[in-house]
Amino acid sequence: MRIVFIVLIAQIILSAPSQALNILVSSTIQPYIITKNSGLHIDIINATLAEMDHEASYIFASNKRIEHFQHAKDIDIITHTKKIESSQWFYTNHPIESFFNMAIIKNDRGIALTSIQDLAKIRVAAWQNAHLHLGDDYYAMTKKNKGYKEFSSHMPSFMLARNRVDAVISEPNIFMYNLVKGLHNPGIIQTEYKLIPLFKEPNLYWWGFSSAKLRDEFESALKVIYEKGIVDDIVNRYQKKYRVVREPLWSLDCHYGGIQTACPDELERQSNEQPHE
Repeated sequence: MRIVFIVLIAQIILSAPSQALNILVSSTIQPYIITKNSGLHIDIINATLAEMDHEASYIFASNKRIEHFQHAKDIDIITHTKKIESSQWFYTNHPIESFFNMAIIKNDRGIALTSIQDLAKIRVAAWQNAHLHLGDDYYAMTKKNKGYKEFSSHMPSFMLARNRVDAVISEPNIFMYNLVKGLHNPGIIQTEYKLIPLFKEPNLYWWGFSSAKLRDEFESALKVIYEKGIVDDIVNRYQKKYRVVREPLWSLDCHYGGIQTACPDELERQSNEQPHE
């Protein structure tokens, strides 16, 4: 009887679900983060944690509030964050998110943009804290432009559609998702809007972990779901549903998917190492 009792205890312990990990995510980067059960990044995280036999408990916050969680002790994983050398976090060995911000305008407005400085002459809407992350020229432009606004809750794609602003600074997938959700008319996306690449480098974000062990386990599991084709299945699903492009996964594909190409952080480092005249 005692042997049976011990065996039953062992089975209960082995079959008990692991404790959910507290994961901090941005609430303003749809379609990457939509709900706790949907979003391009959410699906990748959930698939990776499933490989690790873990579950997720998501905490949603604006970009600005994410910065306030830098010293939180009850968070296991923080996403969509810049790498801070003095931080408590054990960051991924490579950036996870590579967002290519674009200046998006309507084709019928006759606006010509060839430099960041040109944005100072028109009404511009952007995501929260964009002025801190898009370079010195962009920061200077925001100080000169009285028609410049940043939004914390959503990307104001509809404001461009209704001519309330002249340009929106956004990662294209985020802009298109919010446009479709706001106007319920996806047909206008391809016919009325122009994406202008004013920014030379992608905006890179890392994910931070509460321990090096958790980070290493996560990165190993991430490579496994790439090998199993799970990431490709996720991307294909969102391409069909929201017309997303794959470029923002460039860093993920490069470092964890084994795709042989120059990674965005490597190109940025090479650019910084080149002598300037």
